Amino acid sequence: MSKPKIIFLFLFLSLNSIAQVNSKILGKSYWLSQNENSEFFKSDTVEIISFSPLKSEKDKWNESKFKSELNDNKDFVELSFKSNHRLKFSTINIDTWEVSEFKGNQVWQFNEKKQTINLKFKALDLNFKIINLKYEIVKSRFSSENIKLVKIKLLKIK
Repeated sequence: MSKPKIIFLFLFLSLNSIAQVNSKILGKSYWLSQNENSEFFKSDTVEIISFSPLKSEKDKWNESKFKSELNDNKDFVELSFKSNHRLKFSTINIDTWEVSEFKGNQVWQFNEKKQTINLKFKALDLNFKIINLKYEIVKSRFSSENIKLVKIKLLKIK
């Protein structure tokens, strides 16, 4: 491989990992966490994933199975960032498919300059620093199409 191609490849890979998150990525968006329910609040790092809308009716029926597949068939959390900074937070139990939605006033704030996200629950305030942004295209056995993922790795900060 020639030297210019190697340099270009290195720059491309470097930019992918340090790309900054902007308000458009988070605002009015839906995410799920690959951490199990109890780990979401305890873990030092959390990865949240958003995926492109599934188009076919068959794929929409299989969306829950796809979410489970993304999460290695473990319990997961769903986060919905609303435009008015409201946060909808739910936990999903894979064994029973029970959805538990957190009640009360939950809000989120994003500081684009500092690349930080703040999630406020009733008696809990979680602060995260964005440490990685990655785009992927995956094929799932539960979808007839390729699915675009956005993955954001978060580091808990005090």
